[in-house]
Amino acid sequence: EKHGYVSDDDSIKEIMVTIHKGLEGETLEIPVKPSMPFASIMQSLLLQMTADPSLSAILSSEGIKIETTEDLLEYHSQGACIFATLVLSVQKMALRQVVEELMMPESEFRGHRHVLSRYPKGITYKDV
Repeated sequence: EKHGYVSDDDSIKEIMVTIHKGLEGETLEIPVKPSMPFASIMQSLLLQMTADPSLSAILSSEGIKIETTEDLLEYHSQGACIFATLVLSVQKMALRQVVEELMMPESEFRGHRHVLSRYPKGITYKDV
């Protein structure tokens, strides 16, 4: 049995998918239909997470990046935790911001290292 099904129309099921954000255990629910383009899901997610248009998001579960609606729904149906990570592309950052990020305190660096450790082996900084 799949989790979180709701529907206005019996022929088109909408699934409420729980997304975990941040390290404090916060979650949000996003409605997903199997026919939805993944880009639309990500756009909806970003609108709920941030007002900053320079940010993008990455979804992952069990250390694997989620890139399709089908994969998102598969992880959800298995009851796996799905995580959203906000990302700011270096290309969109001012030089001052890049310098500030590189000068982060040790505790923040350990937090970044923890998040990156959840990605699959072989992934490079360019993939992130």
